[in-house]
Amino acid sequence: MLLKLFGSVLLVAAGIFAGTSYAGWKRRAIAQVAQLCTALRFIRARIAMLRTPLPDLIAALAREKGLCAPVFEEVCKHLEQGLETAVQQASVRIEDLQARQIFYRLGVVLGRYEADEELRQLDAAVSELETRMAWLHEEYRGKAPLVRRLTAAAGICLAILLI
Repeated sequence: MLLKLFGSVLLVAAGIFAGTSYAGWKRRAIAQVAQLCTALRFIRARIAMLRTPLPDLIAALAREKGLCAPVFEEVCKHLEQGLETAVQQASVRIEDLQARQIFYRLGVVLGRYEADEELRQLDAAVSELETRMAWLHEEYRGKAPLVRRLTAAAGICLAILLI
């Protein structure tokens, strides 16, 4: 009987853990998209004002702390293969699929066109990422508490079935 009770407690804890993990993943995805917006704004400002070369900007972003640093570190690591390939390979480090696709598309544009076209594409990417971030935030507020409750309830139901 004690073993069943212990197993029941473990099932409830596993359910709560699953819900909390989902909520944590969503929070990380939102924070990463926000930091990606900030990084792209930084790149845009440096291109617009100083015409700083992209490899220098990417290296500066790779040295920063945060959720996007691994993305830009990966770009730096693969830069000798070309900027497009490097950006596309680094995009797998972005947790949200749609944000990953937006960043992936930037690899085709950055470093290939005139600065004005790059600026337009960066503006469009930032706008898309901001829209995505707002959607993720709304989804988090709506679904995260529900998922936590449902996974805890599922754990409780399994525990009752065991007893």
